[in-house]
Amino acid sequence: LAVRCGFTIVKEYVDSGKSGSLEIEKRTDFLRMIADSKRKEWEVILCWDVQRFGRLDPLKAASYKDALRTNGVHLHTCKEGVIKWDKFTDHVVDAVYAAAAHQYSVSLSQDTIRGRLDLLSQGEWPNGMVPYGYDRLYVNPDGKEYQVRRSENFKKGRNWKRRLVINEEEAKVVRWIFHEYCQNDLSMREIAKRISAPRPDGKSLSWTKDTVKATLTNKIYAGYAHIGGLRNRLRAKEAHNRVGYHEYAGAVPAIVTLEEFEIAVKKIAKNREESRKVQPSTSSPLTGILKCGHCGYRLDKHSRSD
Repeated sequence: LAVRCGFTIVKEYVDSGKSGSLEIEKRTDFLRMIADSKRKEWEVILCWDVQRFGRLDPLKAASYKDALRTNGVHLHTCKEGVIKWDKFTDHVVDAVYAAAAHQYSVSLSQDTIRGRLDLLSQGEWPNGMVPYGYDRLYVNPDGKEYQVRRSENFKKGRNWKRRLVINEEEAKVVRWIFHEYCQNDLSMREIAKRISAPRPDGKSLSWTKDTVKATLTNKIYAGYAHIGGLRNRLRAKEAHNRVGYHEYAGAVPAIVTLEEFEIAVKKIAKNREESRKVQPSTSSPLTGILKCGHCGYRLDKHSRSD
């Protein structure tokens, strides 16, 4: 395109492996390109098609296009030709292209996830990361089974099925966490202190309150697997949210009962609402009242003898 149109390429901006429709802040080269347009070092952006420029919602993309237009820059693609933002017809054409690109991204996400939903409904594990407390069980077309630890590398064959099975060593930790929190009224921080097992992420670090909370609020331990939706804030920007929340009971073997899970979730919500910190019976009168002035954590009771 550059040779045919007589352009000289002076810079390249590449965001490999990053979504063109979500989390624009991660497209560092795209943002750098918008910022560089002010320097007047170039006046045309070349790309394969408008989708390579971006698949953002047209309203979200408007500010970036306005910045380029203000700096005297327009778009030239191999497939759609010249894209400018000066005249009425330019706005109409660009709006159609932008809306089509964004819809393609949405449809691609929906089509991709449809097959994963089918696998989930059949008891297979369609997600990448395997939760703590489970191993992977691969079954080849001949029915032969291969059980693999969740952190172990394994290359499955064509048309193999993958399910989750309980890892009893890790499941004991999960059951103990639920029991201590729901039955013995231990705080999540105290529970974390008493766990000597490796963390779920495999790092040689101690468990934390957040690690324990993530365990108590993960419904997979009650046998429920899900795809999509907004189960928590960390998933709020994932493409799978476009298809909504889909949950299947019995999709994986349960480590705790649904009743235990619901008790834990309700207890966490109640403590958060009441700003109450569950403390062990051995705590002092000031435990949970005194706070660290640096991080805001409530201080725990410690004793020593000289």
